[in-house]
Amino acid sequence: MKMHLQYFAKDSGSDPNSAEGQTEGSNETEGQSEGSENEGSKSEGGKTFTQEELDRIVADSVAREQKKAQEALNESKKLQKMNADQKRDYENEKLKSEVEEAKATLAKYQMTDTARKMLSEKGINATDEDLQLVTTSEAESTQKNVEQMIAFADRIRSDVKKEFMRGTTPRETGSKMTGVTQSDFDSMSYDERTKIQQTNPDLFKKLTGGF
Repeated sequence: MKMHLQYFAKDSGSDPNSAEGQTEGSNETEGQSEGSENEGSKSEGGKTFTQEELDRIVADSVAREQKKAQEALNESKKLQKMNADQKRDYENEKLKSEVEEAKATLAKYQMTDTARKMLSEKGINATDEDLQLVTTSEAESTQKNVEQMIAFADRIRSDVKKEFMRGTTPRETGSKMTGVTQSDFDSMSYDERTKIQQTNPDLFKKLTGGF
C-alpha cells in the first residue's frame, strides 16, 4: 500500500493541470487578447476620415460656395449700379439738352422782337418770313443779319429813287413826275412820298387812294 501512494505522488508533479501549467496557459491567452486589441486599433487607425473631419470638410465647402455666391451678388449689384449711373447720366444730358433748347427758343423769340424794332426804325416793315431769315438765338448774329437786310433795303430804295428821278423834270417847268408804281411808292420813305405830293399831287392822290 505504501508503494502505491508514492507512485501517485510522482505522477501528481507532472500533471499539466497543475497551478504552473494553468499560469502559463493564462499568459498565453492574455497575449492573444492583446494581439487582438492591437489589431483592432490598427484597423481603426486606417480610416481615411473621421465623422468630425467629414463635418469640417462639408462646412468648409459650404462656406466657399457661399463666399462665391456673395461675390457674384456683389458684382451683379455693381453692374446694376453702373447701369443706373449711366441711365441717370443720360437723363441728365437729355434734360440739359431740353433746357438749352428752351433757352434758345426763348432767346430767338426775343431776338425776333428786337429785329422787328430795328428794321422798323429804318422804315422797313418786315414780315414774319423776313424775320425768320435774319433772326437767330444770338444777339450778335441777329444784329449782323439785320444790318445786311437794312443795307439791302437801302440799295433797293436808292435804285427806286433813281428810277423815280428818271421820270421827273425840274419843278419850275411845271412838268409832273411819272413812272412811279404803287410798289415803288409803298417802299418809299416819308421824305420821298412828301416830294411826290409836292411835285405831283394827282399821282400822290392816286397812290394814296385819294388822301
